[in-house]
Amino acid sequence: MLIFRFLFFLSALVLCCHLTLFGQSQIEQLEREIISAQIAEKPEIYNQLSQLYLEKNVDKSLENAKNALSTAKETKDISSEATAYLNIGLANYKLGQYHKAISNFASSIQIYETHNSKAGQGYSLVQIGLCYNKLNEDESALKTYAKALNIYKELKDNKGISHASSNMGDVYMKVGKVEKAVEKFKESIKYDKATGDNLPMAHSYNKIGITYSNFGNYEEGLFYFDKARAIAKANNYSRLLADIAKNIAVVKKNLLGKKESKTEYEKEKETKFEEKFQLMEKESSQFEEQTSEFLSRISTLDEANKLNALLLKVKEDDLKQQKMLKEKKEQELELANKERDIKSAELDKTNAIIKQQETQRNALIGGLILILGVVFLLFNGYRIKRNANKQLIQHNKDITSQNEEILRQKEKIEAQRDQLANKNRQITDSIDYARRIQNAILSPIINVRKTFPDSFILFKPKDMVSGDFYWLKEKDEKVLFAVADCTGHGVPGAFMSIIGNNVLNQCLSIGGSTKPGVLLKQVNNEIITRLQRKHEEESSAVTMKDGMDIALCCLDKKTMELQFSGVHNSLYLIRNGKLLETKGENLFIGFGEVGSGKELKTHNIKLQKGDSIYLFSDGFVDQKGGPNKKKFYYGPFKQLLVDLQSKSMDEQHKHLDQTISEWMSSCTQIDDILIFGIRV
Repeated sequence: MLIFRFLFFLSALVLCCHLTLFGQSQIEQLEREIISAQIAEKPEIYNQLSQLYLEKNVDKSLENAKNALSTAKETKDISSEATAYLNIGLANYKLGQYHKAISNFASSIQIYETHNSKAGQGYSLVQIGLCYNKLNEDESALKTYAKALNIYKELKDNKGISHASSNMGDVYMKVGKVEKAVEKFKESIKYDKATGDNLPMAHSYNKIGITYSNFGNYEEGLFYFDKARAIAKANNYSRLLADIAKNIAVVKKNLLGKKESKTEYEKEKETKFEEKFQLMEKESSQFEEQTSEFLSRISTLDEANKLNALLLKVKEDDLKQQKMLKEKKEQELELANKERDIKSAELDKTNAIIKQQETQRNALIGGLILILGVVFLLFNGYRIKRNANKQLIQHNKDITSQNEEILRQKEKIEAQRDQLANKNRQITDSIDYARRIQNAILSPIINVRKTFPDSFILFKPKDMVSGDFYWLKEKDEKVLFAVADCTGHGVPGAFMSIIGNNVLNQCLSIGGSTKPGVLLKQVNNEIITRLQRKHEEESSAVTMKDGMDIALCCLDKKTMELQFSGVHNSLYLIRNGKLLETKGENLFIGFGEVGSGKELKTHNIKLQKGDSIYLFSDGFVDQKGGPNKKKFYYGPFKQLLVDLQSKSMDEQHKHLDQTISEWMSSCTQIDDILIFGIRV
């Protein structure tokens, strides 16, 4: 067992040495050695090549790791077999194949458990945790990190403990559990101090600052940013220093804005609290009644009418939720005012006692000076004292009464606050259920990759649910795919996207035509038919455009001929470094503009190998940000796509996501973002 543990540490040491000390010449030397090497030597050489290629060429790294695995099994080299599984997992992680990577790391753990290598188990568990984190499976990530942490504590491996704790802090920060995140980062710092490892310690202080700042505690955030900056400056960590400086600048700006807005908020809400508080009590008592009545009312409706009724209900509940959140803040302000009144009453009581003592002292001094008037002064002092005591007793009774009333009001407000929190949780659960329904309707990414292996989908909803959606179907050896932007975003847009997705499926199934222009006209007519009843039932004189902009394509896999038709949305084709735009019609699906006398044009495009196709909504180009908080605009977007042509589609996805995130770092997201990229 000790030998196997030693072999694991030896493999890890070899990995570090080869990554840092050797370059391309070392790769060439190892590739020459593998030709004449004995079969028993090949697993270790293949593993070294995999490790060297990991940052240079992931595909080559994966190929060499697989060769290492096959030769290790052939020679029964258990240590090299475990290392090969680790290298395959690292390569799949780099390629974004997180489920495969988890399986590879699990295989290495089985070997380490068989040979009681605790260090190998801990390292593999940390890698699995990173995969779960990428997949947004936060509970699984935390459980896996916790197992690794227990193993490192058993081994008394301070660096391993620090690493696992820091990773757990990252997950807690992501899910909004501030106290647990800070606790884990501080635990990581504790073990970094024990090992004297300053770089991870500075990173952990920086993460604590980010955690506090992200949740509004800017003062604590600045305190920990200063600690991180001191360590980074002392050790000349220039890149980390730049990140910390940027974080401090953002927090100071947010802190100033928070102070100014808070003063305006309190002034604005102070005079209106009582009226809104009474209204809140009435609405809270009616909410459950209305919900029960609504569910009973729609239980007998068909699916279409249920959908329309649910759409209207969710819109109303969304508005009520926003209103109740505002009223909750007003309650907290009222509670603070009551507490201030208590402190003021206690101060008055103290002042009365001081006044009484001053009166007694003056009476005593007067008696000593004026002997002849001693009796009168004593009597007068007694009278003043008696009156003051009566006033003090009455004042104490008033304060006691006020305290009891304030406590009753506080209990009442807390009960109403809990009731509001419960209602808010119910509404949030309803919206989360709508999000799961929408995710179930959208084609899974794995199915998109089966149809278009070299592709990506950048999907960033503004809210929990999205008004943008993508669509993909195969029929008669042709692939139809689309990107649509429905009216609005959030809950209303999401329901419109569900209708749009359903109508596309229905028209393709019933109509039979795969020609985009014909299919879009059928979609328009069906949406108008479905939504007409809703508009007739609404009493408002204002007509809303319930519909969508869309770009729809049909690809014949045999002839490589692409047909395109669009409404407001364009198709970008990049060929040999040049961007060719095919614009959609200036019409609107769902508002009657595509009438019986109008035809949607279908464009025919002959594709060539290496062509890149992009469909997208307007969320990316309309997003405000940058130093001047302006829109991104179409020109820079086009140039960005052209500049990315040398990269793979996975790399393009990461670069586009990073670009828009950095662009809107100082602004909130204003619309749903969706880009569908395909390379032929």
